[in-house]
Amino acid sequence: MNWRVVFTILISAFVTVSCSNSKFEQCQKIIDVTISIADESNQYLETKNLPEILKVADAFEEAAKEMNSISIEDEKLQQYKQDFAEIYQRNGKATQNFVEAFKNKNLDEAISLKTELINISKNEEALVNKMNQYCQSN
Repeated sequence: MNWRVVFTILISAFVTVSCSNSKFEQCQKIIDVTISIADESNQYLETKNLPEILKVADAFEEAAKEMNSISIEDEKLQQYKQDFAEIYQRNGKATQNFVEAFKNKNLDEAISLKTELINISKNEEALVNKMNQYCQSN
């Protein structure tokens, strides 16, 4: 790989988006929170330990708060930020409810909540894709 070409491309990209609080910087703020919660929740994907699952629920609620605290000027990114915060709040609440249903041996409710969590995950994935497209556009 020619590092001079890569460096030139990076410099060009930086110059293109180097205005104060640029779209790139604002996108990065949102991306940082999404990566952080993804990393944390992925640690527990295979767990059956209810206290660990509740940690994930708490982490999603914290991510929602963190997302809400980010200062974003771009109107489109403000909407993405709001949508991510809502998804994380819903995920945290649905995860807590899932644990409760599981503890109470309410199988129908647990299955329903698992389906809800799958749908929330799909919505998050779609939102990530839409925001990535927006952030990569000029």
